[in-house]
Amino acid sequence: MKRRIKISIALALSVVLVSLMSSDSTVNGQSGQGSDHAWGIFVTPGPEQMLRITVVNTDRNRNANVRFGRQSYTQEMCNADGVCKLVSALPNISAPITLMPSEAASFDISPNNAFAVRGVVLSNRPNVRVTAMIMNTTTGKIDAFFDIFTE
Repeated sequence: MKRRIKISIALALSVVLVSLMSSDSTVNGQSGQGSDHAWGIFVTPGPEQMLRITVVNTDRNRNANVRFGRQSYTQEMCNADGVCKLVSALPNISAPITLMPSEAASFDISPNNAFAVRGVVLSNRPNVRVTAMIMNTTTGKIDAFFDIFTE
């Protein structure tokens, strides 16, 4: 079961990375364990920056169960072409949170000396809106904003 989850998250992440290259970054994938939809983002925050992921249940008639995931990566070696290998720590997935219609939840990911971080949202409903922002931890300013999923 864990292998299936890892493969599903890796597949969703691959789709995310490709979709972030275009202007519309919608991603849907299988996540396993009763969650039918997964959205994610992979970023390299700068010094004094963190990643904040926010989810809003846009379904007006149903509750949505969501879970947040985090994974940190360190950089190992780079080859002559500039391709660098990243090594990941064990992923951390939160307990499910139930969002009633129009409710929201957010999750902060600090890099803690990591080269890159990955944030993932898993939900049993497609009608959630997922956004992410990179925030300056000193000033509180938003340095970047990503609309990961739009209906």
